[in-house]
Amino acid sequence: MNNELYYIYCLSRQEMRLPIGTSQIEIGNIWVIYARVPHAEFGQEALAKHIKDLAWVTTKAQKHSAIVQMCHLQTSVVPMRFPTIFETWESTRASIAENKAQYTAFLTKIDQKNEWTVRLYAQEDTLKIHLAKNIPALLLINEQMKTAQAGKGFILAKQYEKVLTEAIDAFIAQKAQLFIEAITPQTTEGIEVPLKYPQEDLVAHKIIAKYIFLVDKNQEDAFKNTLEQFHDQLEPQGIAFLYSGAWAIYNFLPHA
Repeated sequence: MNNELYYIYCLSRQEMRLPIGTSQIEIGNIWVIYARVPHAEFGQEALAKHIKDLAWVTTKAQKHSAIVQMCHLQTSVVPMRFPTIFETWESTRASIAENKAQYTAFLTKIDQKNEWTVRLYAQEDTLKIHLAKNIPALLLINEQMKTAQAGKGFILAKQYEKVLTEAIDAFIAQKAQLFIEAITPQTTEGIEVPLKYPQEDLVAHKIIAKYIFLVDKNQEDAFKNTLEQFHDQLEPQGIAFLYSGAWAIYNFLPHA
């Protein structure tokens, strides 16, 4: 049994500067960025135990991402999933050779591109105030409640909440669609990420949408300008745009 295994971080088309502890070797015009890791920690049985340890996974995954990002800042790379491990160099070489056409095509696709993440957040109190001042149906119900008797007032209050909820949903959907229409010409590809936790808060904001875009480097200024214009326009109305990048490209991999 080998005392060390081969841990693969990413693949590229060129040699690059690497942090201490990592190495690179060329296999059929593809450079493999890797490290030798102990079998005692990354062997199949050990890994099955470690993968249940959140602290261990967090530390190792962050290191993996940091090295991939360092390489990405120098050239286009194919990030490998955490953790991608081979027992022998022969099995490593065989896997790279078997998938060479796919890796080469992906490196061509992502050349001079970065991945960007965009999150839309709703500040519901601000949204409610904005819509209450601008939706005729809400203005009408509000006027009616001022002079309504108790029983009628209760019914109108319920009606007001229903109309307001529908108005919020429609407003968010409309603005999100306008954003997608405006940003699409500045992107190569985009995906909307399903929200696992729709009620996730950021301060007093609720996440309402998450998008990931593949953006050509020469379009990044226009991409960011569009985002900032939407944010400046819509934040006073209750919708904020937060973006981050430029990241190594994980979400547009053939196996993503």
